[in-house]
Amino acid sequence: MRYVCEMTLLLLLACAGTSDQLDDTAPSSDTDTDTDSDSDTDTDEPPVDADQRAENLASGPGDYAADFLAGTYTSLQIEVDYVAGHAPDGAALEHLRSTLAELCDKPDGVEILLDDEVPDQGSPAWSYATAQALEVTWRDRYRSPDTGVAVMYYLYVDGHSESDTEAGRILGYAYHGSSLVMFAETMADVSGGLLLGLGASVEPTVLVHEAGHLLGLVNNGVDMVEDHQDTAHGHHDVSEDCIMFWAAETDAIGDLLGAGTPDFDAECRADMRAAGGR
Repeated sequence: MRYVCEMTLLLLLACAGTSDQLDDTAPSSDTDTDTDSDSDTDTDEPPVDADQRAENLASGPGDYAADFLAGTYTSLQIEVDYVAGHAPDGAALEHLRSTLAELCDKPDGVEILLDDEVPDQGSPAWSYATAQALEVTWRDRYRSPDTGVAVMYYLYVDGHSESDTEAGRILGYAYHGSSLVMFAETMADVSGGLLLGLGASVEPTVLVHEAGHLLGLVNNGVDMVEDHQDTAHGHHDVSEDCIMFWAAETDAIGDLLGAGTPDFDAECRADMRAAGGR
C-alpha cells in the first residue's frame, strides 16, 4: 500500500539502565549487499538512483549532516516504510517533521512521505545486513543534488535487534548516512511497560534522537562548539536532559520522559547552527 502523507500545520494530530556496549550508530562496513540491483518493488516511482544508493550504503551516520542542516539542499524529504501491522504514529511523525523544520535550513520545507507497507517479516532478530537488505528492496528516494532535495529514510520493522541483551534493548539506530531503523515491537513493549504516568511517549523521542545522529551529533560529523560528548556511550550527550543522551534509544528511555518529550540541549543546538543549521 502506498500513500503520501504531507504533514502540515493544518493537521490536528493527537499527538530503562543499559550497558555502554549498546550504540545506535553502526559502521557501514558491517553490511554487504549488492548495490547494483534495482530490486525496488514499486512501479509508480521514478527509477532509483543506483549511484546515490551505493554512496549511501558506503556511508555512516553523520556523513550527510551538511546536506540536512545547511541550505545547499533546499528541501528535506523523509521517506517512511513500515512492516505490516507496525505503521508509525502520525503525531510522532509530525513531531519529527516540525523539529527538523526548526533546526534545518530548508527554505522549500520538510515533508513526510509515508510510503510502503512491507509484508510481514515474521518478527525476526534483525542484523544490520538483513535490515539493509529490506531497505534496498523497498526504498525509493535518495538525495538529489540536481533538484536540491535531501532525503532521510526510516524503516519500521517487526521483531527486535539481534544486539539486544539482558542489559538492554535497542529501540532504533542510525546505520548509514541517511538510513534509520525503528524497532516497532520493542518500542510498543517498552511503552506498555512504562506505568509512570509519563508526560511523553516513546516513539517521537526515538525518532528525533536517531535523526540527531544523521545530523552529525554528537561529535560524529559535526564539530562540537563546546565539549559535551559522553565518550563512554559513543556519540551521545553528557546531559541527562538532552534528547541525545544515550538512554533515548534503549529501554532505559523512561528515565528521560518524566518531564515530557526531551529536546536538544543548548550545546547540540550550537553545534548544528555552526554547521549551517538554524
